[in-house]
Amino acid sequence: QLLFNINSMYSNKCNVNILTDLMIQHGINTVVMCPGSRNTPLLNNFNESPNFQCFSVTDERSAGFYALGLAQMAKRKVAVCVTSGSALLNLLPAVAEAFYQRVSFLVISADRPEAWIDQLDGQTLHQPNALKPYVSTSVSLPEPLNSEQEWQCNRLVNEALNRFNAPEACPVHINVPISEPLFQFNQAELAPQRKITSYFSVSPNQSGMEQVARLLLQARRPIVVLGQGNYTLLNKEHIDFLNSVAVLLTEPLSGIDALSNFDDILSAHINDDRLLPDFVLYVGESVVSKRLKHFLRKQKEGNQVRFSTQKNIEDTFSHLSLLIKCSAIEGLKALYSTCSALQTDSHLMVTDEQLKEKKAYISLWSDLSCKVKAVRNDFKPIYSSMQAVALFEQEIAQQQVDCAVHYANSSAVRLANIYASHRIYCNRGVNGIEGCLSTAVGMSLDNSANVFCVIGDLAFFYDQNALWNNHLKGNMHILLLNNSGGGIFNMLPNISETASYETFVKAHHNANAQGICQQNNVNYMAVHNEEELKSLLPQFVSHCGDRPILLEVFTNQQQDTEALKTYYQTIAQLSTKK
Repeated sequence: QLLFNINSMYSNKCNVNILTDLMIQHGINTVVMCPGSRNTPLLNNFNESPNFQCFSVTDERSAGFYALGLAQMAKRKVAVCVTSGSALLNLLPAVAEAFYQRVSFLVISADRPEAWIDQLDGQTLHQPNALKPYVSTSVSLPEPLNSEQEWQCNRLVNEALNRFNAPEACPVHINVPISEPLFQFNQAELAPQRKITSYFSVSPNQSGMEQVARLLLQARRPIVVLGQGNYTLLNKEHIDFLNSVAVLLTEPLSGIDALSNFDDILSAHINDDRLLPDFVLYVGESVVSKRLKHFLRKQKEGNQVRFSTQKNIEDTFSHLSLLIKCSAIEGLKALYSTCSALQTDSHLMVTDEQLKEKKAYISLWSDLSCKVKAVRNDFKPIYSSMQAVALFEQEIAQQQVDCAVHYANSSAVRLANIYASHRIYCNRGVNGIEGCLSTAVGMSLDNSANVFCVIGDLAFFYDQNALWNNHLKGNMHILLLNNSGGGIFNMLPNISETASYETFVKAHHNANAQGICQQNNVNYMAVHNEEELKSLLPQFVSHCGDRPILLEVFTNQQQDTEALKTYYQTIAQLSTKK
């Protein structure tokens, strides 16, 4: 908790107090707070109220991802508060990531008086709407001088906080101009504010759902894709039903145990027209697999359907024909109920030939999945990042660790798609490398279970300020894969022929994390070969103490590339076998 020597008094700023009281009424209970002077009235109020848990993070870019991690892990209602000026702009990467992950958190920015914008005064810039189009609502509060302006301020805050609580999850921005003097704290309590309650419909259109159900049941080669999301509210019967009527494609981002090695299958069979669907239902958010996107964009016939709460049309696979406005969970539940009713309807025309072809199609994917899974299980990668992830996943399974695992973008999450058999977290909204570590640390702040972050070197060093705060706990484990640059680019054809490749594309470096760990009191271990990796990995996974632990795995980029290429070559040989 932050501490102010103010004798438990609130600010005298009317707009700050209106915002504070309405945040409490709307259930916002966590604030990530960045230092500053202009936002001191806000920081003081949040710290003084027993309704908020407060976390101090100095780096605003990191703080935004802390808020994202807290929001997605603990399902808290989270705000992040920054001071005026460029501080707000540093939140943009995290806000964009949250926008595309459909995660809500509230951005609160202190601001200078409007009269001084563009007048060459310090830390003044255009803050209202600075985060658009990545927030659902952006309001700038007045500094009330009369009852009408107080009414306006109350209305604007309620408007923003109702959007914050809407089913269409999205960040919301409230800008709070605060005039000097800033540091007057003489209000013993907050004046009760009018709360405006809104209700939003989350039920999918029934006639539209009936159309989707008929298309699915009558399809001969149906595919259902579950993208990133939280599907814990689905029952086993919902998943079993989808597996029975379609090829259900999932990645570890969804946490659903279905056909999750489709990317490996497509690495060898992407040109096999037998796998092309005549119906696709896409639910949830992003998928990692670029191969799947290319493959489904080749669909030659039939329909593509999308369940989404977004206002815009998301035509990811290029052949969208039907859009149902609903959440993933509500849509899948409604689809199950509708299909169950239709299957008893004598007017549903599904021939024996259609059922036979559908069964053969599902079996084709299932057989290929089993063959590819056997290759993965038998494949022993050389010492590499691939081997490190394989052994890490094996170790957390053997130790049955209660944990959440965040994989950073780039190579790490692609290795997770090969080896992870549980739900993983990843910043796949924008797919940037910034903020990966901060998001994972944010997840660990309000979580009794272990949190693991598997991260590459460029992503780690870019976000090293995630470790620069006073909230780190011993449940945080960092597996750092250091191959001295952007090794993933080695997998791209012809890119290494450019003269700028080593220095500017891969950003080759000789950095290590030991000094960073020392300055932030993080336990540090390092390995340089397979023997050391196998020796220290169990200790890393089982670590239990007051401080985080980091295991740095030093690998060679050529060996990292060789391990992956050998793996895919082994899978490719399956396509040549009869």
